[in-house]
Amino acid sequence: MTTTATPVAPQPALTMRTHIAYLAEDQITRPVGVRVVEPPPDTRQALRGNLYAVVELPVEGAEDEAFVERLLSAIQRTYYTVKGTQSHVLREALREARRALEMHSQENDSEPLRAAIVITAVLGRRVLTISNGLGLALTTDGANVDVYPPYTPSAPAQEAVEPEGGWEIYRKELYGGGALFIGGRRWLEVLSLRELASTVAYLTAENSADAAAALLDLANQPELPGLLVVLQPADALPQSSSGVAVGGLPPALRRGRFSGLPISLNAMPPVHTIPAVTGGAKPGAPVKLPVQAAETTHAETAPAGSEAAREEELGTATSLARATAATMALFRTGLARTRLFLGNLFPDQATVATGHGAGGEATGSSAEWAHAADTAPLAEQARPAPPRLAADTAPTLAAPPRTQGSRARLFVLLAVLILVLVPVIVGARQWQQGASNRADAEALLDLAAARLASAQEAYDAGDKVGARSLLAEAQGHVDRARTILVGRSPRADDLAVEIQRELNEVLQIQPLYGLVQPLVRFPSDAQPHRVLVVDQDIYVLDTARQLVQHFRLDLNTNTVPDQTGDIVLRQGDRIGDAEVGRLVAMTWQLPIPGIEDKANLLVLDRNNNLFKYDPRVEGVTQLEMADANAWVAPSHVYAYSGRIYLLDQGANQIFRYNPANYAQPPEGWFAPQTPVNLNGVQAMAIDGDIWLLFANGQIVRYRQGTQISFVLESVIPSPSEPVDMVMGAQADSFIYLADRNEQRVLVFSKDGVFQRQLQAAEGEPLRGLSGLFVDEVAGTMYILTEAALYQHALPN
Repeated sequence: MTTTATPVAPQPALTMRTHIAYLAEDQITRPVGVRVVEPPPDTRQALRGNLYAVVELPVEGAEDEAFVERLLSAIQRTYYTVKGTQSHVLREALREARRALEMHSQENDSEPLRAAIVITAVLGRRVLTISNGLGLALTTDGANVDVYPPYTPSAPAQEAVEPEGGWEIYRKELYGGGALFIGGRRWLEVLSLRELASTVAYLTAENSADAAAALLDLANQPELPGLLVVLQPADALPQSSSGVAVGGLPPALRRGRFSGLPISLNAMPPVHTIPAVTGGAKPGAPVKLPVQAAETTHAETAPAGSEAAREEELGTATSLARATAATMALFRTGLARTRLFLGNLFPDQATVATGHGAGGEATGSSAEWAHAADTAPLAEQARPAPPRLAADTAPTLAAPPRTQGSRARLFVLLAVLILVLVPVIVGARQWQQGASNRADAEALLDLAAARLASAQEAYDAGDKVGARSLLAEAQGHVDRARTILVGRSPRADDLAVEIQRELNEVLQIQPLYGLVQPLVRFPSDAQPHRVLVVDQDIYVLDTARQLVQHFRLDLNTNTVPDQTGDIVLRQGDRIGDAEVGRLVAMTWQLPIPGIEDKANLLVLDRNNNLFKYDPRVEGVTQLEMADANAWVAPSHVYAYSGRIYLLDQGANQIFRYNPANYAQPPEGWFAPQTPVNLNGVQAMAIDGDIWLLFANGQIVRYRQGTQISFVLESVIPSPSEPVDMVMGAQADSFIYLADRNEQRVLVFSKDGVFQRQLQAAEGEPLRGLSGLFVDEVAGTMYILTEAALYQHALPN
């Protein structure tokens, strides 16, 4: 008994392997204007997929290169931090880049830059591309090449205006892999669209580096930003000639520059000629058409002495001419074979019946006569031989007669059937593809619903960590289902709302509704780093402009009337005999009974100077600190209980200066037996113990020179980019930790128990979070970002 297995249709791959080739001489270093982000699969960014962005400015220079990198960073940050659908995220990334361009033009009082911006995202097998109208993206799935935005050769490239419904996004499903070209419209000034499209159509993982090199040779211009991307299913990796799977990174060494494009541009065009019949031809014998090989044809038809000239002419021909000739030759050959096949399949009945016309003259077209010449050995007994040709004459090729009778009606019927069947087949294919996508999406939504139910059970059982993990997995399934579906899905929307509600409960998210109007807005070249607030006085340390700025808060209106503020201290100022170096930290020193009756602002610089600012009397003066020359790399300063604590990362020590004895050598605060590594300290706080925040999100607690046990509760993910930490002096006060990447403030008790996290209620006002100041007595917190300073009441 024989059992026949039912063939199973292959499922489309959900992951793609990428191969990148930069359009630059150097394939190792990323060129200016190109950003490639391929997150590891076990990270949150991987849910958004890969990001490929190109920004092309019409001018070049060091400042412009830096600005291009800032634009690319803004695109990357927006793409991986903004919440919403894939289309919404892409549009927001493009809007953020355009806003940065407008601000740059306003700050430099110049005309708006015509920058080409193109952003491509690859999520699973789906490719999405958006551009401002000046970019260029070519995408192929192996069958055809799509051009985005649509290109009209006669129309000048213009930056598109965002329509009311948002930017148009190009979408493409690559079931079996494909290839991309991403660049600006300036590529079409040095190369034709045909050359670029032909390159993309034949692009593979093995020839991508050669293709990039050949495009640079053809362009013969300074490097323009761009890249080639080859996408292959993860389960169908290409094999090299040695049998080793080809990797996804660009090769360190490029192949020879003269290997050419991966298309038919280097092929010699075939020459089609019909030689005349010589005098020695036998009467009545058929004339045989030669097989058109390029080498033999040139040898037969080239006149004597011209062979070297023809080789030189062919050697100097452009790649475009070779491509055009090859393409037209292939088209003519295919058309001739199609006509011959249809002529044999549907012959004209009248011609077959009569064979010869009146007067014994042969009827039929020259194509039919040529076909008889090729098939003469098989049909010479059934058909009369062609007429004899004179020795000095050649066969005359004439147009075939117009088709008539049943043959004409058959062709009309075929044309009508094609017009009817093509839309039906296309519609059926799209319906089948849509049905497959809907089935995949429904399966993902079923998984999301199951994970949501499991998360609710885990949370009811007190397992917050497990509940958070299950909810994150459920959210990932919903996001992938949304990328597969076209249009909105009510079930996906409902699941997303339910998952977010559960996450808010598990993660204790409290929205900050008061982040509407900031107290202070900063210029684009500012980089606010730290903020201190004392009564009505606000001090901001700006590390980009290297100054300390003072603002005055109006308590009646709760606003800052003077947005420019006063400059307290600036790098390069002369204070006595000292020149102010690079400013790194500041702290507020309260009055010391019997020693110092006024409160002062203390500012630390990299020249080992500590400056004191008295806003009422003395202004800025320099403090004489003992052994200041021994400081190696001071980075933080903190005033507590009359003492000054100075953290020196270079010396790997915290120096403590006692009140009124700053001229006396300081004490090393750490005990000799305590292992200490101060590299990567982001913030320092003191409440009797010393608390240090490190760049990896870890908080280390020291008491009397030795480390004591302290661990943050792992209910929520650790902060990925901690930038500041503040706390109250009381034992029951909280620890406030600023997480820049997630745009949130985490709140813990001093025994490490997670309390809540504070986030903006809507929008992204906390983008670029950099500093905090908390006044638990007044119940107010001040949140510092790169763009503004906000004031908000502390949530209960």
